[in-house]
Amino acid sequence: MFPRIAVASLVLSCLGCTTEIDTSVPAESDWHEVCVEPPLPRQKPALTHIEPSEEFDFDPHGYLVNLPDNSRVALRTPLDGDPEVVAPYNATEIGAVRVLPDDALAVVDEYQGALMRITSEGGREVLHAGMRAPNSLAVHPDGRLFVSDIDRIVQVDAYGEYAPEVVLEVERADLDGLVLSPDLQTLYANDESTGVIWAVDLVSGEGTVLTQIVLGTGGSDRSASSERAEDEEEAGGFLDGMTTDLCGNLYVVRMDGQLFRIGADGVPIVYVDFDGSDRVLTSVHFGSGVGGWEADHLYVMDRQGEVLVVDAGIPGVHR
Repeated sequence: MFPRIAVASLVLSCLGCTTEIDTSVPAESDWHEVCVEPPLPRQKPALTHIEPSEEFDFDPHGYLVNLPDNSRVALRTPLDGDPEVVAPYNATEIGAVRVLPDDALAVVDEYQGALMRITSEGGREVLHAGMRAPNSLAVHPDGRLFVSDIDRIVQVDAYGEYAPEVVLEVERADLDGLVLSPDLQTLYANDESTGVIWAVDLVSGEGTVLTQIVLGTGGSDRSASSERAEDEEEAGGFLDGMTTDLCGNLYVVRMDGQLFRIGADGVPIVYVDFDGSDRVLTSVHFGSGVGGWEADHLYVMDRQGEVLVVDAGIPGVHR
């Protein structure tokens, strides 16, 4: 059983290093006006120099980090510049990647059914294996990693002190889009094939349905036991990545080109409807605030070869 830690800021021991992590966020009162009356989103020019991938993350040094499709390396790419190799990693399908406090990468290797830790020197460690089809990942600053595996979410200790445990299990679901709330008390997930959004209270352990998003024309009833689409383009209107802002709004991508926002009332609205009929949106994150990646801008991966950019006017909470 993992210890439940209330965090404002804490020091983590991370495999030979000690990293100070500031997990504090500005009080909502500092952003009261934009939280009550959020500005309208403004689309900005898309980025075309990022290698496409299902997922990505931002590191604290001003880079976007990802494992591109059909690649054998992890890359880091500046806002204006060419990509650099972070580490070698040969994988068939990567479901998610997150930068850990010690700059190592936590990688969800969907093909291998494993959650891996890889370093810039090429070292690798299996954090959790034996999963059927892991697909999404969220990182808590106290060292807990949450990984989705079809119909369940498993909690894994990044430093191996505690045994993995299941925190949510939903029959016939296909859970994806894991993200933590700004106060770190709630873990959100979506059932990508039905549009249901789940909220897991990390204190009580209770999981409840938050809301449901109507799927697009490409999304139809599909059980978690069925095979995933061989090509993600076939997935059409299914849900994928999610993120949150400082005010607690939840943002969800629908693969066919729409970005939804769910506010305090729990009602999903179409926040941005991106032009184009051939979009394949898979992930969304607020910028790190470093290296030109704006903290109040949303960056949306389109696997057709662009990173779409939206000025939300509200910062996210990047960890």
